[in-house]
Amino acid sequence: MQTDIETLVCRAQDGDAEAFGRVYAATRGLVRGRIAIKLRRATGRAPEDLVEDLAADVFVSAWRSLGRYSNRGAKFEAWLTTIANNRVLDHLKSHRTRFEFLVPENEDGEIELDQPAPEVHQPDSRAVAKDEWARALAVLGQLTPTQREVLLRRYYLDQPVEDVATALGVKPESIKSMSLRGVKSARRLLDNA
Repeated sequence: MQTDIETLVCRAQDGDAEAFGRVYAATRGLVRGRIAIKLRRATGRAPEDLVEDLAADVFVSAWRSLGRYSNRGAKFEAWLTTIANNRVLDHLKSHRTRFEFLVPENEDGEIELDQPAPEVHQPDSRAVAKDEWARALAVLGQLTPTQREVLLRRYYLDQPVEDVATALGVKPESIKSMSLRGVKSARRLLDNA
């Protein structure tokens, strides 16, 4: 199927709108799924109408910038997924979604450890996911608020260093060192658990 998509993309780059329509039909589920996952991770919900709106934006953006796509070993789907990730991040920034929705904290700023694990669709993995989620929350609860936010933004939401730096009002180099210190602290806490 990959060869078919790449062929259709080449035709679409030559102005064939029907070929792009077939690319859309073949990749729409992937894009919508990626958007829904990112929204759920960030806010705990993914309204169908918002997912559809963001997906439409992704395909409009892809059509407009199709001339810039070049298959240099990366699949077209990876390019689309990058556009989808960026569109979700733009949406979250513009709607000032904050991490308070990601990991609930009590009034003292401590992480609530009784929160359910993220949904896992493989029945055999649910117990493991629940235990891992509880361990992750316990470790996050022991980090400083800044370390916690940096790690969540970098590794849970996959935000680029520059975006995290902008959100926290610091230089990108600071985010890199905060990430390193946070990971080291988390690793030490996990080893001692």
